[in-house]
Amino acid sequence: MAARLEPQWKSRKQSMKTYRSFLQRSLKFLVLAIVAGWAGGAHAADVEQIILYKGRQFLQTGTGTPTVGTNKPFRAGTFVSLSAANAVTNATLQLPSGTVTNLVLENGGLQWGLNEIEYSTQAALDAVFGSGNYTYTLKGQNDGTRAVTVTLTGDTYPVAPRISNFTAAQAVDPAGSFTLTWDALVNGSANDFVQMSISDANDQNEVYQSGQPGGPGALDGTSTSFQVPAGTLATGQTYTGRLLLYQAVDYDDTSYGFGVVSLAGYYSETRFTIVTTGQPDTNAPFLMNSQPNYGETNVPVHSGVAFTFGEPMQSSYSINWTGVNASNFSYLWSDDKMTLFCLYNTSLPLNTVIGWTLNPSSTNYQFRDLAGNNLPGDITGFFTTAPTNSTGVKDVEMIVVAKAQKFLQTNGTPVLADPDHGTPFQFQAEVNLTGSATVTNVAVQFPGAGTTNAPYNADNGDQFGLESGYADQTSLDSAFLNGTYTVTVKTVHDGTRTVALALTGNVYPPTPTVSNLAAAQAIVHSNSFTLTWSAFTGGTTNDYVSVSIENATGNYATLFETPDVGQPGALNGTHTSVVIPANTLYPGRTYEARLFFAKLTTRDTTSYPGVLALAGYLKDTQFTVQTAGTPLKPRLVMLPRNQGQIQMRLIGEPGFNYAIQATDDLKNPSWVQYWNQSTYDGATLDYTDFSSTFFTNRFYRAVEQPSFGD
Repeated sequence: MAARLEPQWKSRKQSMKTYRSFLQRSLKFLVLAIVAGWAGGAHAADVEQIILYKGRQFLQTGTGTPTVGTNKPFRAGTFVSLSAANAVTNATLQLPSGTVTNLVLENGGLQWGLNEIEYSTQAALDAVFGSGNYTYTLKGQNDGTRAVTVTLTGDTYPVAPRISNFTAAQAVDPAGSFTLTWDALVNGSANDFVQMSISDANDQNEVYQSGQPGGPGALDGTSTSFQVPAGTLATGQTYTGRLLLYQAVDYDDTSYGFGVVSLAGYYSETRFTIVTTGQPDTNAPFLMNSQPNYGETNVPVHSGVAFTFGEPMQSSYSINWTGVNASNFSYLWSDDKMTLFCLYNTSLPLNTVIGWTLNPSSTNYQFRDLAGNNLPGDITGFFTTAPTNSTGVKDVEMIVVAKAQKFLQTNGTPVLADPDHGTPFQFQAEVNLTGSATVTNVAVQFPGAGTTNAPYNADNGDQFGLESGYADQTSLDSAFLNGTYTVTVKTVHDGTRTVALALTGNVYPPTPTVSNLAAAQAIVHSNSFTLTWSAFTGGTTNDYVSVSIENATGNYATLFETPDVGQPGALNGTHTSVVIPANTLYPGRTYEARLFFAKLTTRDTTSYPGVLALAGYLKDTQFTVQTAGTPLKPRLVMLPRNQGQIQMRLIGEPGFNYAIQATDDLKNPSWVQYWNQSTYDGATLDYTDFSSTFFTNRFYRAVEQPSFGD
C-alpha cells in the first residue's frame, strides 16, 4: 500500500468464565514481566509459566468495608501456559494431601489447568487446597517429563480492597474522565500486582481495564487510584468494577529449567458498581470502516484485518470467516475500543477471496456498544489477497514527524489557507504501513512533555496518524516544541520499535507556487501535460517534492502522484516540473491537486532497519486542475452468467459513486435502484443481479450518483 509523506490528515457460567479469563490473563502477564530479561536456553521450553493461586471475593455496596461475597467466594485454581499448542501431552497436580488430580487441556491446546474451584467457606476450600507443597508433573514434547514443586502456605490473603470514593462512582459523568480511588493497600508493595477492570452490569463483557504488568498503565501494590478516560463509559448505565490484589508467596525459576517461572500466591478482589448519569443510549452502533476496503484486491498477505466502529465497543465480538482458517486469527481492540484488529498467525492465503460476516445471525450477537446495544447482524464484506508472498517485507514503510504550513493557490500567488479545517499551521506524526493492520499501536513522546497515542486512521487503513492544527505559527510552536520526538510502534511481525527524531531549526522551505496554473485549467485529457512550479530556493537532492491529483468528489481517489521519498523516480528539491501522462485524467472534470515541498532535517534508516524515518518542515499548496470536454457517462458490459444470474461490469471513473438501476419494461420504464457503490481508486465495479432469474425481461442502466462534497 502506498504511503504518502504529506499532510492528510451470563448466565453465571458465562460470568465465571469471564472472571477466570481476566485473572489468568493478568497473572500470565505478571510472570512475563518478571522473566522479560531472561536470555533463554538451548531451545524454547515447552512451558511458559506455572501459576497457583487461592483467593477471596468481596462485595462493596456502600462506603463501608467490603464484605465476603455470597456466591461461593473462596476459590482456588491453577494453570500451566504452554509455548505452543499441545507442547505438553500430559499434566497432573499432587495436592498437599497426596491426592493426584489430572489437569485439563484447554484454550486451544495452549494451557493445562483446573476450572477455578469455588467453595462457600474457607474451611471447605482449605480441606482440598490446604497449606503445603503442590507438585506438578508435566510431560513435554521436547523437555521430557519434569516435576515442579511450589509451596503455598501462610494464608496471607491481602486485606480486601475498599473503594474510597464509592458514592462518586454511583454518579459518573461519562463525558469527562473519572478517577476511582481506594484505600492504601495494607502491606502493598511495588512487587505486588493490582488490576482494575470494568465490565457490563452482567459482568460478561469487559469495557476497560488497567495495564498489564510491565506495560503502560500498570498498577502495583502502592497504587491508590485509576483514571477512566472520558468517553469510555456510556450514559445511563450500571457497570461492574473489580479491584484485584495478588501477592506471590513462592517464586521458583530453577526447578523446571530454561528459566520457566512458577508462582504461588493469594489474592483478594472486591466487586462494586459504577453508575453513569444521563439517559441510556439506545442507538445501535455502526461499522464505520473495514480494512482492507470492501472488494479491495491485491491485498498483501502479511496484512491483518481491522474493523472500525462509530463509537467505543465492548470487548466481545463474533465473526464468521470464509476463504481462510478462522482459528488462525487472534483479536485485539485498540485503546479507544473503536477498532478491532484481527491478526492472522501466518500469512494470508495467496490470491484468495476472503469474506467476513460480523454478528452473524447464526450466533449470539457479540458486537455491542458500551451501552449494550447490538451491532446489526450479518454485516458482510470481502477482499482478495495478492498472488505473491510478502517475504521480507517490514510492517512499516515510513515514520514521519513534521511541522507544516498549508497554502491555497487560485491565481499567481498562494495564500495561507486550509480549506478543509481552517488551521494552516499544523503538526503531524505519521506511521505508514505496508499492509492493513500490520501495526496495533503508535505512541509519540513529545520533547519535555508526555506521551500520546496516535489514532488508527480508519479512512486510510495503512496509517496511524496524529495531527493538530492552529491558526498561527506561535500557537503551533507553543504546543509542539522543537526537539526530539520519540515514536514507539507496536508491530505485528517486527516487534516493538522505537525511533527518536530531532525536529529543530524551523527551516521551512519556500512556498510551493505553480507557475502555469492558468494552463492547468484547460488540460486536454488525451494529451500529456507538463505541470511547472517556481524553483525550490535552496533546495537540494536531499529535499523532497511531490505532486498529487485527486478527484474532488470527497472519495479522494488518487489519479496521479509522484513517487514517495526514497523511492525510484521521487522528485527532490532541484526539480521544477513533472509530466502528467496522457489519459491519466478524465474529460470535463475538476480535480484537487497538491504541490508539496519538504525540508528534511533528520533521516534515520538504522533505528528500525529497512524503514525510513524522517523529520522536517513542510509546505503544501493546494490548487485545482481542470480538463476540457464533456464528462464520460458510465457504461455497462455484460459478463458470462453465473448459474443463470446476470453479471455485469460497470466502467466509470475512480472515486465516483454509481448506481445500477433496472426495469422490466422499456416502453413504460419504472427504474428501480438495486445497487449504489463507489469505485474508490479503481474505475470498474462488478455486479451480480441475484433476482434476475425471476424475470423474463430485464434492462439495466448505470447512473452517476452524488458523491461526498457534491
